[in-house]
Amino acid sequence: MAWLVIQVATQVFPFFEVPNWAVQLVVLLLILGFPVALILSWAFELTPEGIRRESEVAPEKSVTRKTGRKIVAITAALAVPRSRHVRVSACRSRRKIVQGSENQSRVRARASNESHST
Repeated sequence: MAWLVIQVATQVFPFFEVPNWAVQLVVLLLILGFPVALILSWAFELTPEGIRRESEVAPEKSVTRKTGRKIVAITAALAVPRSRHVRVSACRSRRKIVQGSENQSRVRARASNESHST
């Protein structure tokens, strides 16, 4: 979530002529807020009844395992198409490089032939 906020700040702030220090402030606040969020997520648990202290939730009523499995499934579902996109992009880039070097070789060969024929 912090990554998204940073991206929005770096893209939108210059459009509204917000000073550069404001983007730095946003990044700094997010960095300082990370340990706080980490501690709160360790101490509390989100339940269907609301936020409860982790020690007050019985292990059999905890939804942590279900939530963890959902997060893993969503991550895997998003990672598969993204990895395919990366592979296709890499192949296209490699193909362009190869074609570019072949074109350069042809141009050199033509230039060499033209200089020898005159």
